[in-house]
Amino acid sequence: MTEERYPLYERTGYAYVPVQKFSEHYSPEEALERGTLFVELDLPISVYGPKVG
Repeated sequence: MTEERYPLYERTGYAYVPVQKFSEHYSPEEALERGTLFVELDLPISVYGPKVG
């Protein structure tokens, strides 16, 4: 007899992903350098806070 650890179809969490409209983007070369294609997502580290640990 096999024991199931979790009931089938149990919800473990929800995701909230807002719709985003991007108007500007970097060239492929600059996107690779900056780590993002979208200008709106290019934020300085101070926005996220210092690394802890």
